[in-house]
Amino acid sequence: MKLLKTLFITALSGSLFTISIQTSVMAQEKESFGPIKSLHELSYKEARVAKRVVMNTRRFYDHSSGFKRNNLKIQLVQLPTTGKITYERSLSRKFAVGTNVSIQYLGAEAGTYKVDVFGKYFLTYRSPIGLYVYSTLGIAQIRNHEVAYRMTATEGGAEIKYDPKRPYTIDRKVSYSSVIGSLGLGFQNVFGPRKQFISDFGIGYQISSLPQSIKTGITQNQFVYGKFDPKNGLLGPTSPLQVRAGIGFLF
Repeated sequence: MKLLKTLFITALSGSLFTISIQTSVMAQEKESFGPIKSLHELSYKEARVAKRVVMNTRRFYDHSSGFKRNNLKIQLVQLPTTGKITYERSLSRKFAVGTNVSIQYLGAEAGTYKVDVFGKYFLTYRSPIGLYVYSTLGIAQIRNHEVAYRMTATEGGAEIKYDPKRPYTIDRKVSYSSVIGSLGLGFQNVFGPRKQFISDFGIGYQISSLPQSIKTGITQNQFVYGKFDPKNGLLGPTSPLQVRAGIGFLF
């Protein structure tokens, strides 16, 4: 009986000792951490640490579970004469790649088509949102493109003076294949209740190759028309000025 009484007293003492230790530890933790402060009560150093945590959390969210990586857009600038579709995929926070396919189905140059690939680097925020620079490289099949040749000399090589009775220029329509490339700047944004739509605006400079046979002058009625003018137009398929205005959806 005495043995049981001794064991009971020992167990009770151990339990009380354990409870006292846990209470002491909780009191120390409460003193070390203190009450939770509001943003206005944080010191400058604490505020910077809190801001860094928030920004890192936001970056992680954007990178891991943010916007969908693919989008498909219709370019509106050359409608209704030309249909242009753009597919784009985000590779990382700052880089995206894609392809443009355009076909002109109305107008003097109907049948012209262009296919190119592009890369984008986003200067602000993250793909597919923000200000970006882009470059493209592709091929084009130009149909019925109008060019003008200006009179330069007689067939024998002598220079000639302007005569209003003679045509100073001769227009021709040519078809040819071309390599095209461009550089530009643009801005994309998403909208809609679920951020499922995307808009794209940009402007760039395009260069394109021409076959030497087209650049070579022509001779007519013993006069040489040697200076070449491609008549690119303002927003034509071979125009140096390239304007982007597209709308589409993410998937």
